[in-house]
Amino acid sequence: MRRVPVYVSEEDRYFTDKYQFQPKNGYTALFEKMLAHDNIAVTLGCNALERLKIDDGGVFFDGEKIAYPVIFTGQADELLSYRFGKLPYRSLRFDFEEKTYPFQPAAVVNYTVSEDYTRISEFSRFTVEKPQSEKSVVVYEYPLEYETGKNMIAYYPVVNEENLKLYEKYKSCLEKHKNFFLLGRLGNYKYINMDAAVENALALADKIIGEFDCK
Repeated sequence: MRRVPVYVSEEDRYFTDKYQFQPKNGYTALFEKMLAHDNIAVTLGCNALERLKIDDGGVFFDGEKIAYPVIFTGQADELLSYRFGKLPYRSLRFDFEEKTYPFQPAAVVNYTVSEDYTRISEFSRFTVEKPQSEKSVVVYEYPLEYETGKNMIAYYPVVNEENLKLYEKYKSCLEKHKNFFLLGRLGNYKYINMDAAVENALALADKIIGEFDCK
């Protein structure tokens, strides 16, 4: 109830911001263009925590102590090997099905009482254009409790007073290293939407550029 806004109105949009946009050519094109920059290298198929280590001596990458800035968007408790205990997270299971368009009255319909899934998203309804096909892909979203070592993804922090106190222990420990920065839902242990995530990232980029010799 604290995570999802409740409205008593005829507003059928999930968000009520005056201006709502998606990238002109979609998120795939956005990231492809961004990652194509000469200063960006992407490494896949490896565990970042096998290469990134942090202890009282500093920040180490591939065994070498580094002074350049590092932005970490993963789980702070996992990074420090759960030294203060595990932070709780929520995970999800997505079941995709093909339906006849239109399948539901809005892009996202929430189910809060009677179903095992919490919402159904219909992708054809996320844009103003009507689809060329009569087929529509929908996804059923099921909540799961995140369990370490079960090949699950931690999607959401479980924000309450007790968990935030535990997170602050990890944060204060990591903040001792002036070239290390936490970012994102997992890194900041905070539920934030896409617009806030982008705003936070840009603000952190400005901070790092101001403090380090970034060329």
